[in-house]
Amino acid sequence: MYCRQTFYLIQLILFGAGRPYGAPGLITRSLAGTGAFFIAYCMFGSAAAAPTAPSAPTAPSAPTAPSALTAPVSANTPASNKPAFTSAQGVKDSGAASPYLMRAAQLERVGRWQEALQQYDAAIKINDRDGSFFSRRAKIYSEMREPDRALADLSRAIKLDPHSITTLFQMAIIHQDQMEDDLAAQDLTNLLAIDSKNPMAYRVRAVCYQNLGKYDLAVADMKQFMILLPLQNNTDNERLMGQLLFQANRPAEAIEHLTKAIKINPKIKKVHRQRGEAYLQLKNYKAAIEDLTIELREVPSPDTYHKRADAYRHTGQNALADQDERSAKTISTEAFDQAPFFSVKKKH
Repeated sequence: MYCRQTFYLIQLILFGAGRPYGAPGLITRSLAGTGAFFIAYCMFGSAAAAPTAPSAPTAPSAPTAPSALTAPVSANTPASNKPAFTSAQGVKDSGAASPYLMRAAQLERVGRWQEALQQYDAAIKINDRDGSFFSRRAKIYSEMREPDRALADLSRAIKLDPHSITTLFQMAIIHQDQMEDDLAAQDLTNLLAIDSKNPMAYRVRAVCYQNLGKYDLAVADMKQFMILLPLQNNTDNERLMGQLLFQANRPAEAIEHLTKAIKINPKIKKVHRQRGEAYLQLKNYKAAIEDLTIELREVPSPDTYHKRADAYRHTGQNALADQDERSAKTISTEAFDQAPFFSVKKKH
């Protein structure tokens, strides 16, 4: 559930709707090259993703728990708070749990959630002091559409490792999926207190603030995301920024970003309507009519007809305005969603 949505969101942010890397549901597959680098960048911060020069050989260190079993952390996380096994018993228990974790990962890759869950249960019985075990099991609960159990495991994980940005991010995505944007925003705020340069956290929190109607905060977060991860020619980022600026009553700035989105993808849906509404606010009725006309060719909705009728009346074209009002009445309101593309979601 949430992990698939998150992966699709990441691929849209990084590559745009027209250039997908992989497909929804492939989050558990091995990613390589550019895709893996960018996903690591978004999830864990630039320092975690950026390649580093090879260091000089060092003396062998004492045995530690397998690194794959520990949640990745950003370099911004204080060293004293990074996950670590604090006793020989912890290392021993982790080693004993490893076969169960490896088997769980194999089952997870093929979507055998119930069997994977049983393996994680066994691993946790051996070692219930590693937060990443609970975080991994939470992912399975989410796939099985049991968000309450997933959140319970994540709460346990965050108690064991309060500075795990992966756990906080998981919690945020589940809360957002449950339409609890206030809680999701708080999760991401906690994450950013640990890693203030995590671009994905700003991007997702911007959407939370948008859903909460806090448009100025959403704009600020989206700007920070675009500074930290300045992707070029990304339709979805430009469109979202344009929507947020429009909602924040900044139509001139909104038009700038919506125009960029249209230049990148001239066939993009609903952006002409959004830009047309921004032109209406600025009383540029000619430009509004042009954009709304383009939108009506693609999606002939009553709301768009009403808006173009308003623009026609302001330019003295009353006959065309009356025609648009009649056209709006002939379209079934059940054929499409009348709500704006940027509407605030409600919890029912």
